[in-house]
Amino acid sequence: MNYILDYDILNEKLSKMINLNRCSYAKTRLGYEIPYYTYGSGDNHVVIVGGTHGSEIISVDFVLRLMDQISNKKGIFKSFDESKYTIHFIPVQNPEGFIVSTSAIRTLIPKNMLIDECEKICKDYYENYRQDDINVKNNPNDRSLKLHQKMFINSSYECISDKHIKLKESIKNILSDSRIPKGSMICYRSNGSGIELNRNTRFNQGIKDIKNNKTVYGLNRYNNIPTTIPSPIGIPCIDVNNFEYELENKFLYKLLDKLFNDKKLKCCFLFHGTGGEIYYKPIFESYENNLDDIEKEKIEKINLDIALKYQEYTGYRLTDNKDEKFESFDGYMRTLYPGIILIELSKMGGNPLGPYGDIEKNYIPTIESNLKAVESILEYLPNKV
Repeated sequence: MNYILDYDILNEKLSKMINLNRCSYAKTRLGYEIPYYTYGSGDNHVVIVGGTHGSEIISVDFVLRLMDQISNKKGIFKSFDESKYTIHFIPVQNPEGFIVSTSAIRTLIPKNMLIDECEKICKDYYENYRQDDINVKNNPNDRSLKLHQKMFINSSYECISDKHIKLKESIKNILSDSRIPKGSMICYRSNGSGIELNRNTRFNQGIKDIKNNKTVYGLNRYNNIPTTIPSPIGIPCIDVNNFEYELENKFLYKLLDKLFNDKKLKCCFLFHGTGGEIYYKPIFESYENNLDDIEKEKIEKINLDIALKYQEYTGYRLTDNKDEKFESFDGYMRTLYPGIILIELSKMGGNPLGPYGDIEKNYIPTIESNLKAVESILEYLPNKV
């Protein structure tokens, strides 16, 4: 059978992880529990997050693999010392978006589809996604339906199970806007309210765009999806005049802040989908902070050390955020706390399906190299950070 996750499979896998401590501290706006587990009892605390964007399912896949291997001391983690570490796992920070995106996937890839057939569909998706980027580069104002969207033209809110009726109604309202192209549910990044969690900061340029009644579209193959209304790639917040963090971000913010103030935070891995990149550099001038130059220099050094170590095992390029057009939640966290890096996992692009388009040459090497990178940093952190 194929490797593609959905919400039921996610919960089934989580239910089998008996060595982990399940913590239930937060729910989303629509009432979904944000899965949160810990393992170990040591003073070195590491936070590992997947599924910030609903469509980045390989990040959830990878964090589940980490949870299983670390808690059961499998493979390269067979000598993991739980007395040194406390690992905080958040396998899917955005369960609402994950349900939406994987519901769309199931219209074309059922659970029981064999892996070879699934891989072919994912490869076709990857090639269409890549061609869409080429087409937009040649004609940036063409907002017609994209090739990857056409593959999922029949995916609508109706593919979401009635078990998720509140979420289903919310997505129905979002997709009913005539400016949202058909088939774009497949690339659903946002939460169930159409808010993109990594844009959910009061510093985000999108807030100014909305206040100025400016219509802004997504980048590259998303250039036919608005980012100034609730949509699959989302707005920064519900009310631009009274900014508030979404509950998914508020939960992570509070966790990092408590660990940092308790002098326990060593590192935070934020796993995303595609790009083969490591975002590590704090851009202090973009955000408000009260740090002096010595504190800033310390954060920069720690982040660079971790990023370089991670790069040794993955070959990912280091990205310093200078070209970011929107200030991000993860970028803001990097200006507050040391050791936070964002990792784009798959070098084969095309969320959510592209990473599964070549199992032997992309998917397996991606999982294995990142497992090794995490293991190496867990060995490195106690003495170096």
